[in-house]
Parts: sequence; structure tokens; C-alpha cells
Amino acid sequence: MTSNACQPTLPEDVMGYIIMFICDSQGLAAASLLCRHFRHRARERYLEIPHRFLPLEHEWDFRLTDDETSSEFSDVKDTHGDVKAELRGTARKSKDGLEMTDVDADAEVWGWSELSPFEWGGEMSIEVCVKYNQLLEGSPVFDFAKQGSYTDYTMIMEIDEVYLCNDGITAGILFGIGRGDARDGPKYIIAGEFDLNAWTHVIVTAKGRFMRIYKNGELAGELDKGWEPQVITRGMHYIGKSVDSPLDSPLDGSLKYLRIYEKALSSTEIRALYNANNNK
Repeated sequence: MTSNACQPTLPEDVMGYIIMFICDSQGLAAASLLCRHFRHRARERYLEIPHRFLPLEHEWDFRLTDDETSSEFSDVKDTHGDVKAELRGTARKSKDGLEMTDVDADAEVWGWSELSPFEWGGEMSIEVCVKYNQLLEGSPVFDFAKQGSYTDYTMIMEIDEVYLCNDGITAGILFGIGRGDARDGPKYIIAGEFDLNAWTHVIVTAKGRFMRIYKNGELAGELDKGWEPQVITRGMHYIGKSVDSPLDSPLDGSLKYLRIYEKALSSTEIRALYNANNNK
């Protein structure tokens, strides 16, 4: 670790500190030292909360703070916009995040969250930290689609949908994008596995024809014949529930947060996000 013994103590008026040394013989060296100090502090800050330095479009953090109680919440605010996440059914906030654990699929009793409609699409990344308690049939972390019924096969071929779920009853991570302007069905990729009864950090990206899945900071797989989601307003934004419910099972598990970025994040950025999450 670099010693701070030779670094000057910075006054609150940083500009005054810089000006003070302009006419001094040691001004250049002091300015260089000051720049190194700020670069070091900026790097520390980036490693601590890297998502704040990235093109974050929306964020919903479902974790309770120390001065909050679960009973206070029926919805969660968007820290980077005005899209509200409403808690439904048996879902509740906890210190760990959104708990959707009281699942009785046969009786159609479960918890989930629903986002208010908003426009988004194009090049993007979505980040989640999720824990599956059990593997049910196609349980989604999220499922975003246009308003409508999706029980008809023709409709399924034409829908605009973006979803992340487990593959069937396996732990496989499935990321799919459907476009209403195409008749060949959704594009999807299956890569890596969700860790059962443990937190899994997942980031999915879409840029051009590339769709990628990153698990715990590392690339799990990519599809080079994919596409980006259309830029539209989707009427159905479900967390922990499928738009095909009850055909697909709800999520029995928990979610710390969900973040949407306006670009496909780089591998370096994704590793930084995973490391920041892993240290909390």
C-alpha cells in the first residue's frame, strides 16, 4: 500500500490549493502529486461503486437499510429514473433483498414485483444478483414484454420480450430477446448455471448481433446471431414472474437489485461490478 506520508493535506478549497502553488518553484511537482492523489481516490471510488460511473439508466435496490422495515414498503423507487417497482403477492423487502419465497404454484400463490411501463431497448446490459431456492419450470428473474396474451403460439413468435430465467427445470442460465418485427421466434442463449441456495451475479448484454451472459464476473457464453431489443414501451415488466404465467413457474428465491445500463458493458467493467457486489 502506498504511504500518504509525503502527500500534502488537502484543504477544502482545492482550487485555492492549486493556485497557491502556481507561482511557487514547487508548483509543478505539487500539481503532479495532487493529480496522482485524485486519480488514486477516483480509482478507489470506482472500485467501491463502479455502477455509479457507468451509463446507468435504471436501478432498483430491494435491500432494506438499517433504518427501514419491510412493512414500510409496497413499492421500490428507481434511483436513476421514475419507474416504480411495485411489490405484489407475498413479496417483501429484507436485508438481503426482494424475497419471493412463499411459493405455492399449484394454488397460484407467490410473490413478485412489477415495474411501471417505460420505454427502453437497443444496446444494453442488465445486472442482477439473484438466489434460487429451488428450480421450478422456467422461473424468471425478469420477464419484460408488450401487453397481451402469450398463450397462442403465433403471438409467442411475434412478441417483443426480454427475459432471464433458468432453462426448464435445470440450473442453466437462459437469456432471450424476442422482436415483434421478426417471424423466426426469439433469439436466446443458454450458458453457465445459477448456483442453488447461493447468490449468483449475472450480467447479460446485447450489442448488434452479439448477446452475452456473464456469471460472477466472467463470460459464460455468447451468441453471435442474436440482436438487440427494440426501443419500445413495454406494458409488462415482471420480476420473479413470467408473462406466460401460470404456464411458467414463478421464482422461488431472492433478488438484491436489478440495474439497466445504456450500453453493452466491457469485461473489465463487469468484473469490477462483480467484485463490488462480492464485497458487500
